[in-house]
Amino acid sequence: MGDLRPVEFAELAVDLRGDFDLANTVRSIPEHASAYTNCDQASVVVGEHRPVKVASATNSQARHADQLQVELEEGPGAAAMASGQAVVVDDISAGDRWQRWTSQAAELGFTGVISVRLSTKVATIGALNLYVTRPAEFDDDDIRAAEVFARHAALAVDSAHRISTLRRAVDDRTIIGQALGILSQRHGLDATRAYAMLERYAKDEHVGLRDGAEEVIAGRLPAQR
Repeated sequence: MGDLRPVEFAELAVDLRGDFDLANTVRSIPEHASAYTNCDQASVVVGEHRPVKVASATNSQARHADQLQVELEEGPGAAAMASGQAVVVDDISAGDRWQRWTSQAAELGFTGVISVRLSTKVATIGALNLYVTRPAEFDDDDIRAAEVFARHAALAVDSAHRISTLRRAVDDRTIIGQALGILSQRHGLDATRAYAMLERYAKDEHVGLRDGAEEVIAGRLPAQR
C-alpha cells in the first residue's frame, strides 16, 4: 500500500468531508480508501455492538466478505473493533484464525486484508477493511497509512453526524414554526396555546411533534378544544 505524504492526507480530509452529508460521507470512504491506501477493494462496517451492518463497499465481493464477517461473527474487522488495534492478514488462504471466514473470503479472490477500527475519542463507529487481491506482504508503512486514513475517516463521519443532527434540528424548528403559525392564524391562538394544541394533536395521533407539524402544514388541522 505504501505511506502517504502529509499533503495527500490534507487533501483527503477535505475530500472525505465533502458536503457533510452523513450517508454520502460513509458511502465515499471505501472509494477514497482504495485511492489513498492503494488497496484493491475496501469496505466499511458500522455499529459498535450488534447489530453490525455493512455500510458501504467498493464492489460486491468486498460487501460479501464483510457480510460474511457479520453473519459468522468472526473476522479481522470484528477483531479490530474489539481490540482497537490494526489486524493484518498477509495470506488469507493460509490463516488458521477465523477459518470459516477465511475460506470463503479466499474464494472471493482476496489474498490479504488490513482491518482498522473507525473510532473517535468517545465512540467506536465501526471498522474499515482494506482488501488486496495480489500477494500481500504488508509492512509498517502500509499499516500506518491504514491507521491514519481510518482516523481521518472516523473524524469525517463524526463531523457529518454532528452537522446532520444540527440540520435536522433546524429543519424541525422551521417546520414546527410553520405549523404554529397556521394554528395561530386559523384558531386565533397565541404562540403558547398554538404549541399546546400541536403537542396535544401529536400525542393523540401517536406521532412526533415534527410529524404532527407536517400534517398540520398538509392541511390536516386539529379541532380546537
